[in-house]
Amino acid sequence: MKNKMNEMIKLIATVATALSLLQCTGSGYSIDMDSDEQISRIDSMIQTTKNSITVNPDSARIAFEQLLLTTKNKLTKKQEGTIYLQMGIICSMKMELEKSDSLHQKAALIFNTIGELCLLASAYTNLGINQSKRGNYASSIDLYKNVEKTIENQHDRCGNLQEGNYNNTGLAYMNIGKMDSARFYYEKCLEAARKNNNKNMMANALINIGNLLQLFNEYKKGTDYFLEAIGLYEEVNNKTGLLGAFVNIASTYVNINNYESALLFFQKADSLSTALNLPNRKASIYHNMGLLYFEQENYDKSLEYVKKSLAIKLQFSDSVGIASSQNALSAIFNKNGNHISAKENATKALDYALRTNNTNLLLLAYNNLYTAQFYLGEFEKALELLSKRDELRDSIFSQQKIEAVQEWQVKYETAQKEAEIQLLREHQMAQQKITSLYIGIIILLIIVVILGILWIGNHQKKTFLLLEQMKYRTIKSKFIPHFTGNVLNSINYLISKNPIAAKRYIADFSLFTNQSLLNADKFCCTLKEEIAYAENYLKLEKLRLEDNLDYAIHLSSEIDIQMEIPTMILQTFCENALKHGIRPKNSRGSIKISAYNHNGFDVVTVEDDGVGREKAKLLRTEGNREGLKIVEQQIKLFNKKNKTTTYLEIVDLYTADNIPAGARFELHIPSAGVTK
Repeated sequence: MKNKMNEMIKLIATVATALSLLQCTGSGYSIDMDSDEQISRIDSMIQTTKNSITVNPDSARIAFEQLLLTTKNKLTKKQEGTIYLQMGIICSMKMELEKSDSLHQKAALIFNTIGELCLLASAYTNLGINQSKRGNYASSIDLYKNVEKTIENQHDRCGNLQEGNYNNTGLAYMNIGKMDSARFYYEKCLEAARKNNNKNMMANALINIGNLLQLFNEYKKGTDYFLEAIGLYEEVNNKTGLLGAFVNIASTYVNINNYESALLFFQKADSLSTALNLPNRKASIYHNMGLLYFEQENYDKSLEYVKKSLAIKLQFSDSVGIASSQNALSAIFNKNGNHISAKENATKALDYALRTNNTNLLLLAYNNLYTAQFYLGEFEKALELLSKRDELRDSIFSQQKIEAVQEWQVKYETAQKEAEIQLLREHQMAQQKITSLYIGIIILLIIVVILGILWIGNHQKKTFLLLEQMKYRTIKSKFIPHFTGNVLNSINYLISKNPIAAKRYIADFSLFTNQSLLNADKFCCTLKEEIAYAENYLKLEKLRLEDNLDYAIHLSSEIDIQMEIPTMILQTFCENALKHGIRPKNSRGSIKISAYNHNGFDVVTVEDDGVGREKAKLLRTEGNREGLKIVEQQIKLFNKKNKTTTYLEIVDLYTADNIPAGARFELHIPSAGVTK
């Protein structure tokens, strides 16, 4: 604290001395200073203060305020805009986002007026960072695109600005789940930073790539990136960057259950946030430490740190952060059995999440509140919450459905127009030949007729297939959100139960989603591919259900694994078995996937030992049969396209005492019907 005070005094004294020299130009003073020298001296003061921001942001802000107050009439427009820009950066560091936006907008107006494109781009960049801090990532990406347009053909003049823009764009894409785009921009940033030996930006890119690697469980590689970044930040004495690196490496150690090392780095980050007077960063550190203790099942300690985090966030009216902390408190109280307090905190989290319109926080709040109300015996309210949660989940995908249908409508209309143009061209060519070769009129007419018939037949076939693809795409636009919504359900459940494991689950689900997207436009796939897909799904569910799910796969040697079946159909059977058979059982359950030949059919089955369909109806878990309706539509299209008689049969299983003992989905495909 003493060193910090000394740095502040030294900086303010330096600026004050320089200011006194600038003001000593009246009667009685003999200092001779031309305007160029005055501009140069102010530039020097601005640069000195700017260099101190990452070390001591508070003293830098005071120095800028003094500079703006005492030299207002002596500043050039560029200097005035630069001071507003730097003060905006400091306010952003302090999470004073409204004030930061106002300062950056003033700076942008000045830079636009005087044609300082590089500085204008800097203002846009910082406004984009503020939007990201609010969670408005789409808005931040738009601002970063403005930066790219502004500095187009100005890269040599604008120095390292392009590197920063690559880094910020990658961060925004990562936060909306577009990991490939994020990795692309991070790598571009790192490449450009290494080329220009920009150690600060190199470290920033390494931190972000490390975070991305964590999502895919590459913790060792991620840790190496973090350690390299820490070394670079120490070289350039970037304490704010160092603070972020400490938090990131601590989170990595939590993920690999190295709690001792995690706590050590969190404590380093805590000390540094105190030295830099960054309470918003301290709030984040406390929240993460609370999650660490939650993972260790030390709920008292977890409660202590999350409460500390919440107290700071309330001071800054950080709605997103408050909702996150209230959700964490609710989860802790539910674990402790204090369901009344869990309900109170989940209700507050729901209120703040609604203010910010943050769907992830809303879903988490609904789950925490549902858990509390369930244990408090408020079953009607709990069921009402489940309905609201499902409504929210479904709304997330409604826009995607509309866009998918519109996309195929445009493709269909384009195909029609291209066909009409092609027909017109052929007609013109036929007319030219008839005119120039009268003798061959009869032959040409015959050719034209034949070509016309062939073209019409081919066109009708293409149109039919295109319409079928549109139907199939529409079905898949219902199927994929239906499945993804259920998996999001699982993720939200796991977040409330085990937040650290949830991160690993999200990474596995990201890989699974990529596989889903690759299959999105396929009518069918091979049995081998479909079984691998279903097994990946069961692996995800086993992670969530821990010891309560077993699964096995048995394929007869007479089965051709290259035979084709409708895409994602086995996963739907597995999902149905879990939801309506295994979960209501409230004990260990198993699912078996089999394939064998019987009576001229290749039979692929999914069998569970759950409660059976009759009891599922009594328990009201059968839902609206949306998944099975989609499967029926898939089989219908599959038969139409491949001219087969594939059909689905559902068999109820019973014990020797005639007690329901599960169900079996049997997909019957004519042997040697469809192979790839």
